[in-house]
Amino acid sequence: MKRLAVEVEDHTLDFLHFEGEISEGEYGSGKILIWDTGEYDFLKLEKKRIEFVLHGKKVSGKYILLHWKNKDWLLMKVLYEVRYIISLKEDDSKLNRDTTHFLR
Repeated sequence: MKRLAVEVEDHTLDFLHFEGEISEGEYGSGKILIWDTGEYDFLKLEKKRIEFVLHGKKVSGKYILLHWKNKDWLLMKVLYEVRYIISLKEDDSKLNRDTTHFLR
């Protein structure tokens, strides 16, 4: 899964449980619904890459946000991971590689 995620201004916590209608002509106008609730854990926070795990009632799993351009980010769900070890020399020196992400 890949989706466009656009950075918007921060909202106060007053909107945490807000559902209702925002009048036409106002910023964010339209019907507002809370679709899912839950928690998250950050795994990696870098300037152009954010990895996190969602623990929602409807949505869960590991996700990555990659900065694309301006305020646009690409949101991708990690489908599975593979860990592997590469043997460098016959004397059993080994290199542990970082987790490789395979994304749809």
